[in-house]
Amino acid sequence: MEPNSWSVLQIFNETKKADLSKHCKKITISGTDLANVILAARSGIIPIAHCAIHREIIPAELSFKDDEFFEYIKSLPGPLRGKAKTFASKTDQVFKKRRLLNAHLFTSPKRWHLFHFDQRDLSGCHWKLGSHIHLMNWLTHPNVKPQDVLANLDSVRPSPSHALHIKFDRSS
Repeated sequence: MEPNSWSVLQIFNETKKADLSKHCKKITISGTDLANVILAARSGIIPIAHCAIHREIIPAELSFKDDEFFEYIKSLPGPLRGKAKTFASKTDQVFKKRRLLNAHLFTSPKRWHLFHFDQRDLSGCHWKLGSHIHLMNWLTHPNVKPQDVLANLDSVRPSPSHALHIKFDRSS
């Protein structure tokens, strides 16, 4: 494993929330680091299971109605009016407002860890330290079961409070 991959493995070994929080504040994880740990888990090199979750989350108000779509098709080629214009506008907004969520759940018999992020987290625009991923686990959410966290991932804002931020290096 790469040297920085050990930073991810150290997260799995922390037993105190304060130590975990300190560790997460001082590290930077890269895509390669995360991939190495995923491969190690999937190949049995480390005794932890991995599950990947990828979702496209589109706000409900941007759902298309059949009549909007059919009006759009009927109006082509030509100017868009009424429901056809609504359909075109919603299509444009989907690309601006959707969330492309990626989550990686690691589980062992007594512990769980969930790393998750979307395109906004990786762009670095909304956190003062830039590009980042979120971590939730058995220490940050001691009364939560991993299956409940997974069920919550389908919401428009899936990150419960108290998720830790970890700097993320997009270059590798």
